[in-house]
Amino acid sequence: MNRQQVTPADWSRWRHYVSGSENEDLAEVFENIRKQTTANTKAKWARDERTRTFCDLALHLLYQHHIMRTPRQVTDEVKIFANVQAAHLADHAQSGFFDDRDFADSLSVDRFSATWGHQGAFFQDLIAYLFRPEPYLRRVREMHPGLIEMAGDLTLEQWIKRTGKIEIESLRSNPMVSLHTFIETVLPTDPLVRSRVASLRSTLLQQWATLYERVFSAYGLSFRSGRSITFNDLAAKFSTIACGAFVRSQTRDDAASSIDGDILGQLVVDLLPAFFEISSAEVETRLPR
Repeated sequence: MNRQQVTPADWSRWRHYVSGSENEDLAEVFENIRKQTTANTKAKWARDERTRTFCDLALHLLYQHHIMRTPRQVTDEVKIFANVQAAHLADHAQSGFFDDRDFADSLSVDRFSATWGHQGAFFQDLIAYLFRPEPYLRRVREMHPGLIEMAGDLTLEQWIKRTGKIEIESLRSNPMVSLHTFIETVLPTDPLVRSRVASLRSTLLQQWATLYERVFSAYGLSFRSGRSITFNDLAAKFSTIACGAFVRSQTRDDAASSIDGDILGQLVVDLLPAFFEISSAEVETRLPR
């Protein structure tokens, strides 16, 4: 395969997106490692840096092949995992990501085979790794404090529209989100994809529900009487709109992508009076209380 030259700085940027928190235990993510060994051995291999790195290399190759490919690279039949076989990962490890040559050399076909045994087991763990919550939680946890602080200086309408733009920009700039969307789209009936997506969606909606409750309460909003709705329900509705805006934005260039952030913000502004005791005119002028 053609090897693209990269640097350790490129790897550091990639790992920023794909890595989780310091407390993340990958022994709870990988289920197909060293199947015929003891639980302690499985956990030890799951926590080995090489095991994580194989997955990070695979996601990088998937991103290059399926998200960043040029029209001339598109074939009539795109095989999802065709370019992340063990030999491809070992070759990719030699492309310049690692200063430590011994570590790069250790990411070999033999090490891969000793870890998973066969490609099918690896693909299952790779899907679990892609949809694990930590990278996505880090994205929103890094973003939400700024959104909360921003609310102190803006009207409610301004805050919603600014938040819509920031969210679309954040989604577009995060390769894990693009990979998540791609795999979810091409494997919509895969049981593992379905279960992982449902769990991840629930976890992220709770983060947004907490944000909306804090910010909208600061603006003095209360749900309309007689409506059976919670902040989790609200987050689910707004998330559906945001997902649509994000998908539309992916086919635009960077300059035009702000249009979808504007659309997202305006739709939320228009919907707010349907859920809260506030008029459209008040949404435009309401300041935090």
